[in-house]
Amino acid sequence: MKIINFLIPILLVSASIKAQPITADYGKISSTINQIGPDLVVTNVKVPYIPPYLRLYAGNTIKVPVEVTIQNKGNDLARNGFGIYTVLKFNGKKADGETIPRLQPGQSQTFKMLALVSSTFNGRYIKLTATVDPPGGGHIPESSAPKGGLIQETNENNNTKTVNIKLPVFQRVNPKNLD
Repeated sequence: MKIINFLIPILLVSASIKAQPITADYGKISSTINQIGPDLVVTNVKVPYIPPYLRLYAGNTIKVPVEVTIQNKGNDLARNGFGIYTVLKFNGKKADGETIPRLQPGQSQTFKMLALVSSTFNGRYIKLTATVDPPGGGHIPESSAPKGGLIQETNENNNTKTVNIKLPVFQRVNPKNLD
């Protein structure tokens, strides 16, 4: 029996060469199980500098450019038949979305997205949330989709990043004066 208790952790440690460690404690012996798979995360959400000539209203809406960076922090290729979908939400409502076919381990991708924000938020804080591989993957309504998205990952709980950003005060521009 002592030999079996000793061999099980050794077999678990040698089960995989790639590393996404999970550590378990077996009394005096601890073991690491290495998971293989992609791990998609949103690493950055930011509003870049907006030159004055881009600060235009479309009706009562401010066009806010947003850069969203995602990364595959796992140790395997991230892909599926529908692609990898990333969604941007403004105060909980979908603002924009992008899809790419695959992401290699360690590879990052930055998307230039657009949030259309009501002019009532002029000079105020807004909440922007970006999610890579959201429930439903952008193809099934999130409310009826299984949690975790379409890509099976080693960690399904780190796909979202939320930031609060203060909008500058935008001046109304008359489109007739832009010619």
